[in-house]
Amino acid sequence: MPTKKRKSRKKVVRYRRHPIQWNIGTITFGIIFVYLMINVILYAQNDTVSTYEVNKNKMQKTITTTGIALRTEEIVTTKTSGYLSYYAQEGSRVSKKGYVYSVDESGKVHEYLSQTGDENNAFDSESYQNLKETISVFNNYYSDDDFYEVYDFKYDLSNTILETMNDSTMKQLEEALKQSGITESYKKAKSAKSGLVSFLMDGYETLKPENITKKSFDQSTYKKEQLRTSEFLQAGSPAYKLILGDTWDVVIPVNEEQLSILQDKKTVQVNFLKDDTTLTASVSILQNKDGNYAKLHFNDYLIRYLSDRFVNIEVILQSVSGLKIPNTALVTRELFRIPIAYLSAGSNSTEYQFNVRTLNNRGNATVKQVPADIVMKDSKYCYVSTIPLNDTSLTQGTILVQNNSKKTFKVSSTKEVQGVYCVNKGYAAFKMVNVLYSNEDYSIVEESSDLSALAIYDHIILNSNTISENEKIY
Repeated sequence: MPTKKRKSRKKVVRYRRHPIQWNIGTITFGIIFVYLMINVILYAQNDTVSTYEVNKNKMQKTITTTGIALRTEEIVTTKTSGYLSYYAQEGSRVSKKGYVYSVDESGKVHEYLSQTGDENNAFDSESYQNLKETISVFNNYYSDDDFYEVYDFKYDLSNTILETMNDSTMKQLEEALKQSGITESYKKAKSAKSGLVSFLMDGYETLKPENITKKSFDQSTYKKEQLRTSEFLQAGSPAYKLILGDTWDVVIPVNEEQLSILQDKKTVQVNFLKDDTTLTASVSILQNKDGNYAKLHFNDYLIRYLSDRFVNIEVILQSVSGLKIPNTALVTRELFRIPIAYLSAGSNSTEYQFNVRTLNNRGNATVKQVPADIVMKDSKYCYVSTIPLNDTSLTQGTILVQNNSKKTFKVSSTKEVQGVYCVNKGYAAFKMVNVLYSNEDYSIVEESSDLSALAIYDHIILNSNTISENEKIY
């Protein structure tokens, strides 16, 4: 019989686990690690209390809006049909009987120029620089919220190019007249009045301030028309626009609050956001058929905004100075309102105190003096917190006795006031404030010389909803 082969046995070496060697260093490190982790978890679960140092500052109450610029504008039409070549540039001042453009009635000069046109580039280094400046200004101030500015940019760029081309054409024109001898169909047009020349027409030229409505501010359908062209113009066609005088107006819509402030003002400061220029304007109120408007009248800088019909401006209504605090620090509290006649300096102290009537063990009425933890006081009343700070704090129903008198006052009347939590002494002490002006983020509050009032360099809770009155923070 065949013999069975014995299975070979593999030798298995058993692993012997060595016991962990504990030492004082390992134990100490473990304890510190656990302690740190517990503190991190507790810190993450608690609301972080942040403080803010009060500083003195000023804020401006403004109207930021879009206004309509109005000037004394006249559209000048050509009396003769033909091709127009302009002597005057956009924004240039022309005198009475000064030359503005020339007219080629027959088109012979225009045809001659087409055949013998200058092959040299009309754009020199200065021309390219003007184009770069126009593009740069647009890039710096463009916003998607004001897409209509793209059309203004298109006009400005087109105008710059046309001015450059026109300068070149006029040089060619003078040379062509000398060489060709063509004079019978060539006439120069003079201005009937002095003023600034513009080649923009938008239909607002005859609009008066008293006729402005909400629809006038609709820029979705607003269009500018470039009057300067190389096309043949029929007699009676608009040739250019003349702006007369040096004064101009900007009309803006105002609400009731803004109206009440502007009614008492003769002048205001106006900042033009396009180029951050601030001008002084006289102000008057317009009561148009669909609402109230303010007319801002300017005596200078007309040429600076000659091509602008809609201007983004900031009207400075008020400039308020005081203590600047974040709005998140403001909290509304109810305070006891106590006549100031019940406040005394006390017999043994210069600090304010109240005379409180109490009953002794025998039921007899006695008077004792307690510290007056005053939040704020004015000429008639002092204000005390309704939340007790200690056993002697005033509570609802406490009877006060007027000094050197038998008159009494029962503590009950309260007033809702605004304030902040001051933490100079390590706990959240409520201090009343008088807000003079607020914007979205900060408020200016009145600065007072009263010792109990909020003062510069005081530290207050940044977020009032993260803490309670009298709560200790350190």
